[in-house]
Amino acid sequence: MDANRIKLYSGQSRNCSEVNYSPHKPRYINCRTRNGLFRTTDAGTTWLLVDEKHCYDLALNTTNPDIMYASSDDILISEDAGATWSILENNLCGAGRSSIETTAANSNAIYCLCEWWGLYKSSDGGVSWDSKNYPSTTFYGYYDMALEVSDLDENLLFSGGLEVARSTNGGNTWQTKSSWDNWWTDEYVHADNHAFACHPLDNNIVYSIYPNPFSSDATIEFTLTQNSQIEIVLEEITGRTLKILLNDVINAGNHKTILNKYTLSAGMYVLRLSSEHDSISRKIIIE
Repeated sequence: MDANRIKLYSGQSRNCSEVNYSPHKPRYINCRTRNGLFRTTDAGTTWLLVDEKHCYDLALNTTNPDIMYASSDDILISEDAGATWSILENNLCGAGRSSIETTAANSNAIYCLCEWWGLYKSSDGGVSWDSKNYPSTTFYGYYDMALEVSDLDENLLFSGGLEVARSTNGGNTWQTKSSWDNWWTDEYVHADNHAFACHPLDNNIVYSIYPNPFSSDATIEFTLTQNSQIEIVLEEITGRTLKILLNDVINAGNHKTILNKYTLSAGMYVLRLSSEHDSISRKIIIE
């Protein structure tokens, strides 16, 4: 298997946009693609199509990782680590891209952001859904639309398209926190946000990486509400450190660093971002 392609059989492959797995079953990996959900039980040697729906996003239940959620036109659920899937909520988003997120702060809480003007929250594991206010940013669903929920506070949300928006009350209200066209100001953050990561132990730290996948340079952006010791390390999938991008005490505010790909081969890597409290990692793909 290449870093970001699933080989189904000779002459056919599929772009894999995201993978996830149950931590206590690391050889059981699920992959979302435009052609459906694929699953391997042998760490990628063979793959099986388990659902033909175009899947936009995947999320794990934070208490029982055998329970997984997927967003397509419908919200799907698996209770056997991805082996079988059923409809949890029919046609919640309809056509268009969607993002689904869970949080360790409340394993029953699920958020779903829909491209066509919809943000929904379930507080009972997907049995019922409440409509929330749409984030105060502009999305191009075919290219940029990100949602992240803090693992410390189920009401702390971040969403990104052209701008970064933040909600502290579960999506009832939003504040735009960045500007993509005022490059000379402290509020400038590059347009087209594809992913966020909230620090697992510190709500003051939020990370963003764009683009991902990338073929030239990638920008790693992070926001600090207080001065912190920050280290950013690029690792191989095996855990071997390739380079240290940053290791310093950083002042509060918006910051960014550049990852240049020209010394790296195409494939999947891990970007690890650490403060004095803990660390968080995200997979990145170099094309």
